[in-house]
Amino acid sequence: MNINFRVIPEQTSFLTMKALLTIFIACSLLNAAAQGTVVFNNIHDGIVNAPIYQSDAMTKLSGPQYMAELLAGPSASDLTHIATTSFLTGAEAGYF
Repeated sequence: MNINFRVIPEQTSFLTMKALLTIFIACSLLNAAAQGTVVFNNIHDGIVNAPIYQSDAMTKLSGPQYMAELLAGPSASDLTHIATTSFLTGAEAGYF
């Protein structure tokens, strides 16, 4: 049974370590720059289907006179306006 050992010169080891460190830093920066995405709607193919109705529980909200507002903040008592959108019309009434 033969066992062979290969000695890596110090310079090659240093370059390998430097390359690995560079890759690690580059990947860390890519992750740090990533931001989340908020999908602000109440219908999504096969996942969410939540139409909004008027107080009669039969008529879906429709048109620009009705608005949905997205709020965000560190607590329920400290919210900030993020976005608004109007409701769709016709067959898509009840959705924004």
